[in-house]
Amino acid sequence: MVPSQSPAISSLDGSQSGSFPTGGSVASRSPIILENLSKSYGAVKAVRRVSLELKPGQVTAIVGENGAGKSTLMKMLAGVELPDAGSISIQRKNQAFRSAKDAVSAGIGMVFQEMALVPGLTVWENVAVGWETDNWSGLDKPAIRSRIRDVCELYGLPLPVDMRVEDLPVSIRQQVEIVKVLYRDVNAIILDEPTGILTPQETRGLFDAIRSLRDLGKSVVFISHKLKEVLEIADDIYVMRSGEIVANVSPGALEPKELAALMIGRDLPTIKRSSMPKSGKPVLEVKSLTTTRFTSTREIGPLDLRVDGGRIVGIAGVAGSGQEEFIAALAGVHGRRAGTIRLNGASTVEIGPDIGSADAVQQLRSAGMGYIPADRGGVATLAGQPIWLSAIAGRQMEPQFCKWGWIRRGAARQFAQHLISVGSVKAHSVDVPPSALSGGNLQKLIVARELEWKPSLLIAVEPTRGIDIGAAMAIRQRLRDLADHGAAVLLVSSDLDELLDLCDEIAVFFDGKIVGEFERDQLTLELLGNAMTGLVTKA
Repeated sequence: MVPSQSPAISSLDGSQSGSFPTGGSVASRSPIILENLSKSYGAVKAVRRVSLELKPGQVTAIVGENGAGKSTLMKMLAGVELPDAGSISIQRKNQAFRSAKDAVSAGIGMVFQEMALVPGLTVWENVAVGWETDNWSGLDKPAIRSRIRDVCELYGLPLPVDMRVEDLPVSIRQQVEIVKVLYRDVNAIILDEPTGILTPQETRGLFDAIRSLRDLGKSVVFISHKLKEVLEIADDIYVMRSGEIVANVSPGALEPKELAALMIGRDLPTIKRSSMPKSGKPVLEVKSLTTTRFTSTREIGPLDLRVDGGRIVGIAGVAGSGQEEFIAALAGVHGRRAGTIRLNGASTVEIGPDIGSADAVQQLRSAGMGYIPADRGGVATLAGQPIWLSAIAGRQMEPQFCKWGWIRRGAARQFAQHLISVGSVKAHSVDVPPSALSGGNLQKLIVARELEWKPSLLIAVEPTRGIDIGAAMAIRQRLRDLADHGAAVLLVSSDLDELLDLCDEIAVFFDGKIVGEFERDQLTLELLGNAMTGLVTKA
């Protein structure tokens, strides 16, 4: 719902304004026009003479495969990248941005796919940094915090402004990034994969905020690989392929599969399942596991779960229901109070609460566990180091990559190149850091790395987040193939369609407990949603 009247808030210079500024009426504003924009990185032509219009009071979606040029195009508009050629016109004036701050000053803000928050700072400190309000005695903390609360209220994005970011789940951190841009009072906001890690309920809240932005006259750019969401929220859709605009369509004219075909240039494949009988033998057994929440001593559990070889078991739950802590404890990176985790029978490994986390991770890895974490930039890879080092992370001491305590660089670089090939990763070199890859390509590298070791148990958290529909289907097929060859897969996803499409069984978390375990043929989206909100339970 759009508020009938915006609350009074402090402007950036500390003065008071009667309402939240919207940059003028829709009628008084002109479209943002991108004309013949081009960008190359060496021999790679990322964007080729792209022209489009972003109209005020409209949601414009840009879709395409990973590497199609979507993010590069928008980074030029946001002042992060300088175009090689072409022009950007705002209010009928050509702009030449030299930095993101230049773009923000001209009314353009971007929420990036990879978050750029300072974990040790509070929410309000992260939002206000670089745009602080001062008074006669220095930083005006009450005015800043009040302004942030007003922005959150106006756009329907409530945040715990005094909590540290490191204590928040990933989904809430995403909302902090959005509020950070809104706080700067932009007229156009670019959202790059904003729902990638949000639950359906959180996505609905975000869509309400996007509609409020649109109805307040702002231009909203929505970049996403979730085509159902694109068709729901967009007023206009541009399709990119190989750095070019190949189609400009109305959302009412297409079905998701038709839009996907425009993106990838061919019909979308379907998941193929093996008819081989399942082993019926447990690969993972969790007994009476209890742990604590990340932000308090409140207990989660006791939890029991069994995953047999040949099966994919999904984990669903509204953010904060305990599934994130459960997975972290299961992977050995979060402490357990009680209970055991058993892999491949007691003869292989049994880890109880008395095992330290470093030992737990090593034992679980050695016993055949693969792990794709949600935080691909901070946990799954090594920031600032070449991607060949991230390619061997967790295996760096194995003889294949280590001799007399020294990393065998040649072997590691060769292995990284192999992952790039089998994972269809677009990377200029194995020597670039993870930040040089697009979010989707970094995700493909991580997935390829974990699958390469043929784990007996794979814990996959949001494995297709930020990945185009064609690549996502390929990853889902590889997860299905892994299970069909006898492995157990534990799939955590906020994409309920993905869970229903891929899983044999889904366990639902609510309020720190598993409230239901459903066979796939028993489930509908409605039943799953009801279970996630505590309305349905099943023993």
